[in-house]
Amino acid sequence: MMLNGSGRSYDNKTAGIILVAAALVLLANGIFDVQQFGVQYGLGVGAALESSAYNLSVVQSLQPTVIEVKAVYQAILESFMISGIGIVLFGLSLSLLLRNSSMMDKYLDKYVPVHLVLLFVYLLLLVIMHITFGFGLYAAYAALGVCVVVDIYLALDAKRSLDRKRESESIKIDPTTPYANLVAIRERLFGNLSGEVRIVDKHFNSNAISNLYRLFPSETKISKVSVITSEEMLDSKFGMNYSDLREELLNRGVEFEVRIMRREDSTEQHERFLFDDSLAYKIPPFNIINKKSEHILSMDHAEARKRFDYLYKGAAKLENFAEKKGRRQD
Repeated sequence: MMLNGSGRSYDNKTAGIILVAAALVLLANGIFDVQQFGVQYGLGVGAALESSAYNLSVVQSLQPTVIEVKAVYQAILESFMISGIGIVLFGLSLSLLLRNSSMMDKYLDKYVPVHLVLLFVYLLLLVIMHITFGFGLYAAYAALGVCVVVDIYLALDAKRSLDRKRESESIKIDPTTPYANLVAIRERLFGNLSGEVRIVDKHFNSNAISNLYRLFPSETKISKVSVITSEEMLDSKFGMNYSDLREELLNRGVEFEVRIMRREDSTEQHERFLFDDSLAYKIPPFNIINKKSEHILSMDHAEARKRFDYLYKGAAKLENFAEKKGRRQD
């Protein structure tokens, strides 16, 4: 019995043993088919050569074999392919059995689809041969069924495990405890961030700047904060608050910049998130991050990076945006 990171019982060892046993049956079936078709092919070729050399009639029992000798040869090649797939299935099953449990969920994301595709190809070849020639190790069908059932179990179990892991890593925001929420976010989220932190929040206003300052731990590995917000959040105090916080963060060795997304992007961008070089989270609006009843959840890092890069490319620096807007008003 294994335990994953959240402490849940995780019986991958049993699943691995079952798959190894099923893979051995499939491998035995491939070897059995090679042997049977090899014998049939040998008899067919031998009978054809003997009858041709001595001008004899082929006995009635061997006539179908002589006629189908080319098909039998093709079946031998398919049997070798089946045996090869059986070896790969055995190797995958054995690697699953030996795989470290802490890496299991991530590994299963790649393992299960590959294993199911190989099973499908194996079954397809098996059905073609058995329909044509009518023999084979039919325990292979039972083994294939067992493999599919175990694969489905592993896929569902991995999904449940991932959901539980995300839930355990989430930060619940209770609107009745705003101060405790800030402490939790500072310690459990901002305390783990490092390098450049990128934030997308189209409701990032002066209150959000205040909360961002309160969320910075006394000791931090953050070197830069880049925020993308919308034009509607630029209240009368935003520029001054931004300048003050930027100055204070620079004194701590942290760069700070704010960019304004394009109006069309602001209309389409509803999700709020932040990420550093390795972690990514969906977040409530920063201006009420400690007051809105919500969960801070982890999200796909590549997805967050892709969306941020798109918005950042079209966004204007706050200084440039304010200068351009001032000229328009003049």
